[in-house]
Amino acid sequence: MLIQEFYDLYWGRIEKKWLSVLNEEKAHPSVSEIVLYHLKNPGKRLRPYLSVGLSLCLNPLISDSGLDFAASVELLHNASLVHDDLEDQDFYRRGVLNVWKKYSPVQAINMGDLLFTKSLELLLIAPGIPADIKIQLIRKTISAINELIYGQMLEISFSNTVNMTWNDWEEIAAQKTGALIRLIFEGVLMLAGIDTCKYSGVLNSIGRLIGIIYQMRDDIMDATGLKEGRQQGSDILEGKMTCLSIKAMETGGGRSGIIGEILLNPGQKDDQSRIKTLLSFYEDLGITSRLKSQYALLLGQCRNHPVTESFPRIKPALDNFLDMLVID
Repeated sequence: MLIQEFYDLYWGRIEKKWLSVLNEEKAHPSVSEIVLYHLKNPGKRLRPYLSVGLSLCLNPLISDSGLDFAASVELLHNASLVHDDLEDQDFYRRGVLNVWKKYSPVQAINMGDLLFTKSLELLLIAPGIPADIKIQLIRKTISAINELIYGQMLEISFSNTVNMTWNDWEEIAAQKTGALIRLIFEGVLMLAGIDTCKYSGVLNSIGRLIGIIYQMRDDIMDATGLKEGRQQGSDILEGKMTCLSIKAMETGGGRSGIIGEILLNPGQKDDQSRIKTLLSFYEDLGITSRLKSQYALLLGQCRNHPVTESFPRIKPALDNFLDMLVID
């Protein structure tokens, strides 16, 4: 299933699922406006796309339960984005003002909290999911939320420092992004009647790998100006350590101190000069091109991951999903 087919056939049905739980309480119009503001500006919807694609590989007639799960995944992901924007002090998400900037930081906290709980409620009320599977799914979802929060806390613990190592960066990516990816695989397989306990190792591994791929892609696209709705080098302006800055510090020798000066002392140079200086440093060291090559290798490893040996029928969906992550 290609992405346009997903948009045409399934996205509208998924949207109705999460709208049903968000509208059920008949909130005051001023509250409803905030609740729907962020969700009316969706991204590529790759996580529900992966969920539906995997489900279709296992059963060509996707059940209502499969769409309930995809909708829950989308709410959970967007909850994390609302909180992430506030914590990173980003002004824009997908080209428009994000929730905390348009309304207030406290409303962004409320909004993210609501989406987390609604993602669980959607599973709880799903009529087609057997009670025993429902309990397991909710437990898995809570575990993913916890891991996501731990990853965010770990990332923030490195704020205002340049002490993050490559292993730290991978662990943050695996928790913040990989936990939800693992949940997608687990949930789809559970709804197909498969005992995922037997495959915990391979499912943890695919989630972790795709989490690292996602974060590497995000870092590279920020540095190359390909990230939609973001100024090139926004991570530099935020003083954020990325896979590029970590590799540059590892290989820069005596010049690696420049990274700390630029990331931690924004007042010393104007913003555009800071961005230009550090991006030129990456270019001189060949960091961007090396990481692009490493990224391509990781995509190849993911296409041939052992999860496709355990569940060969899901490979087309995994390949289609990875095609969406290729950096041109």
